Amino acid sequence: MAKFAVKTLEFEKIKEALGEETATSLGKNLAMELKSSTIFGEVKLLQEETAQMMRIQSEGKRLPLGGASDVSAALKRAKVGSVLEVESMLAIGNTAAAIRQVKAFLEENKEIAPNLAEYGLKLGDFSRLEKQINSAIDEKGEVKDTASTKLSSLRTGIYSAKKKVKEKLDSILHDPINQKYFQDQIVTMREDRYVIPVNKNINLISRLSP
Repeated sequence: MAKFAVKTLEFEKIKEALGEETATSLGKNLAMELKSSTIFGEVKLLQEETAQMMRIQSEGKRLPLGGASDVSAALKRAKVGSVLEVESMLAIGNTAAAIRQVKAFLEENKEIAPNLAEYGLKLGDFSRLEKQINSAIDEKGEVKDTASTKLSSLRTGIYSAKKKVKEKLDSILHDPINQKYFQDQIVTMREDRYVIPVNKNINLISRLSP
């Protein structure tokens, strides 16, 4: 399309408006990279695809893109053997779920949007990866005990050790001989450490003790 026509039609503003409607930063970038076309067949196809999406939306339906994000940087790191952060793994799992949902959505609406359904057929199936990530990471981004046998064993050992420490501190606090040294008979946690309430007058008590 001639430059004067692109300017007259305010094509750049149209792309910006389209970008604001996208669900991900990747989609926004693709919207801003759109080029006008003078090829009749190509324009006709794009118009038909737009019409098909409008038919879907007229029925109150929306592409299920919730949870999808631009994970290209994380995938590049994984490709070269880098260890990904939990947040990146969770984002990949959520994006895989969104791809699965979009693929199913386009298949369900192929009668009114056959051209768009063709795009759905080209989407990959990452359901196995999605399940593996979900089995290892919870919704809060915490690694589950079930992520691996070794991790489960380590966490069980840590829990057992903490329990023994807690029991030992409780026994010290409740020993009648030690009562004068503590304000309360309660063990608390502070910055992931056990804390016992030492009597502020401990020095005075020590001097007064026979």
